[in-house]
Amino acid sequence: MKRSQKKKIIKKHATHERDTGSPQVKIEILSERINKLSEHLKMHDKDNSSRRGLLSMVGQRRKLLNYLKIHDPKGYEQLTTKLKIRATGGATSPAVAGSSSSSPVHAAAPAKPTHKPVAKAKGKSKPKAKAKSSKK
Repeated sequence: MKRSQKKKIIKKHATHERDTGSPQVKIEILSERINKLSEHLKMHDKDNSSRRGLLSMVGQRRKLLNYLKIHDPKGYEQLTTKLKIRATGGATSPAVAGSSSSSPVHAAAPAKPTHKPVAKAKGKSKPKAKAKSSKK
């Protein structure tokens, strides 16, 4: 990505004049890099080094999105709709989870297993003795 493109992105999403590190700016920059790299990988499908870098960038963007979802849910919604990024079931904010309501929300208890787990033998198993052949 060229410096001029990066500056345009920063100007567009900056929360104040000298903002270069807010989550919105970082997510937008990562999204631009991800889009460019995914176009590259469509042409060069065997470029596994770039694919690894792409996965790393996607993971970093997901972490930033989870942070933004917790600390600024409205900003998160605006950014995901603008960038056309699908929302996943990552971290949730307390307001979204319903913890601020007066009645507590209880999750269903996990079902008990119907079978008992098989106990593993302790120690090493002894090798079976070979049968002696009757041929002489």
